[in-house]
Amino acid sequence: MTDITPILATSGSIYIDGTKIEGVSNVKFGDKNIMKDITVLGDLAKKNYPTIQEWSLSFDMKTLRTDPGQIKLRASKSAKTNLVYIVYINGSMYYTSEGGFVEGIDYNLASAEDISDSSVTISSYGTATLTS
Repeated sequence: MTDITPILATSGSIYIDGTKIEGVSNVKFGDKNIMKDITVLGDLAKKNYPTIQEWSLSFDMKTLRTDPGQIKLRASKSAKTNLVYIVYINGSMYYTSEGGFVEGIDYNLASAEDISDSSVTISSYGTATLTS
């Protein structure tokens, strides 16, 4: 029987263009390849081949007006700029993206505190590389 050693992701964090984004939770990072059907006449089964890498990043955060990472995030959304993201899974394992665009920031304005909740989605631009 094979031993299973899970990866504990307790020290996860997100950096935008070298600056940490504070107040982040519920991080979801997806890394996939677009599959191209290469089945030809005479094949006995469908064949696919990975072509283009596509990644996605979404997370929730407590909106902090003065956080430098969140300021960069909001500025990137407004200016439609492509910035580099690093997603740390734990202390030694992380994804570095070639770049990404802020697709959306959804604010939950129902909270009564000075700090509101928001959800962020990032769209890929280029590749993402896993370092472990």
